[in-house]
Amino acid sequence: MIMTKNNISFDVNELTSFKNWWTTYFSDWEEDHFKIISKYADKEKSFVDIGAWIGPISMYASKVFKKVYSIEPDPIAFKELVANIELNQMDNVELFHKALCYSDSELFIGNFQQNLGRSCSKIFTQDELNEAQKGNARLSMAEKITFEELGASDIGMMKMDIEGGEFELVPQLIEKGIINKDIPLSLSVHPKEGNVNLLLETLKPIYKNQELFMRDSYLLSN
Repeated sequence: MIMTKNNISFDVNELTSFKNWWTTYFSDWEEDHFKIISKYADKEKSFVDIGAWIGPISMYASKVFKKVYSIEPDPIAFKELVANIELNQMDNVELFHKALCYSDSELFIGNFQQNLGRSCSKIFTQDELNEAQKGNARLSMAEKITFEELGASDIGMMKMDIEGGEFELVPQLIEKGIINKDIPLSLSVHPKEGNVNLLLETLKPIYKNQELFMRDSYLLSN
């Protein structure tokens, strides 16, 4: 089943529970996001996809960047991500079934609204686990990885969409110099999970431009 954005095409697993999403929603999904990725396309640089879900951004980026580091902790979504990458024989995509994190606590992936695999899955720490269980969240343990352990180099762009985890992770990546003025960042924010204005203020010394390119998504650049 061939999907196309901006004259860039890739195949997706047709025998999947996600088929309806691909056929019904993908054609209009995050159009401006793909245009931004094309804007920064660079065959000499790599792309880091933090919160890759089933792979629409990673597969697109693999066509326009030298290498893609694709990170997704949800086990159902990751299985679909692997199937799509293998179907396209995208050897330049490195997959990580882990959560990007610097916490010492055990982590769990899940959500309150739907089963695992959906795009709204988020990370819960051990401290949040009781609340999540009381709310009947569908949960699975998640392994952790630090950015340094990815081995990512020559980064041309990063994308982050982690359902509220940005409020903890972004300051950590700033402190470590990983988020810096030389790497454009596409950041999706989730107002119900934290203070968006405070997070954007934290990023102001790094990025001159904070462009809201679609609802709750910002392109941070210089």
